[in-house]
Amino acid sequence: MATVEITKASPREVGGSSCGTHYEGTIIRDLHGRHNGKQIAFGRTTGLNPGQSIRGVFVWFNGANEFAVLVPKSVQQDSSGPAIESEDLFVCGDLLPGYILFTCVEGEGDKDCAMRGERIAGSIAKPRS
Repeated sequence: MATVEITKASPREVGGSSCGTHYEGTIIRDLHGRHNGKQIAFGRTTGLNPGQSIRGVFVWFNGANEFAVLVPKSVQQDSSGPAIESEDLFVCGDLLPGYILFTCVEGEGDKDCAMRGERIAGSIAKPRS
């Protein structure tokens, strides 16, 4: 679980359909304080802007199959815009493999948010150095 300040946002589309956004940002604060100041790239959720801070769980997915199996259909649709029906839309250009953001629910504590991420994806990957 981390709070990240967005530094760059680049929309992605496949076959003329929007499938998400690729973001770059700086970790302002993580659950354990070990990765503060590190850069991270992540994707899917649309509507975030440079300068904005977002709190959530960043989970590493190796590819479309892993994302399809580990993330409930309702969350896939909520976090990426249109319904995902093909591997190309799962991958969404260059978003997979990579980190996918799952935003925290308002009022969740750090531990609750992290546990929510574990329930969604099975495990939380640590940021790459």
